[in-house]
Amino acid sequence: MQCWFFLEDPDNAAIRAGKGDASVSGASADSIEYPPRKWLFRVRGPEVRREETVCVIGDLPELGTWQPEKCIPLEREDDSDIWSGVIEIPEKLRAHFSWETNLQPRLIDANGTSPTYKDEPHEYGCFDNQNE
Repeated sequence: MQCWFFLEDPDNAAIRAGKGDASVSGASADSIEYPPRKWLFRVRGPEVRREETVCVIGDLPELGTWQPEKCIPLEREDDSDIWSGVIEIPEKLRAHFSWETNLQPRLIDANGTSPTYKDEPHEYGCFDNQNE
């Protein structure tokens, strides 16, 4: 399993909130607006230590446009090894995302439906039934 580590800059929270100075690549004022849909990102990370945080990043502005300083931290569920967070992403758009350093990112289908808390979470470091 590969982990992606970086030191958190105190300004990153402001950047994630859209108040920083990091530019967004790929976003255009001319792009079509889609209504938001809530998407549950949920992953089991048995090897994640207490002092570490799992973050999600992806190709949409809502997911940080692959900029590490804009990654979205997930929350640990109770006292478990499951990390999750609900993020609004545009409807009818395909999205790529990851919480690992996979060569192939995970995919949200344009017409897909969000997983629920009843569904088994993704396994950190396992992609298409293969350990990275």
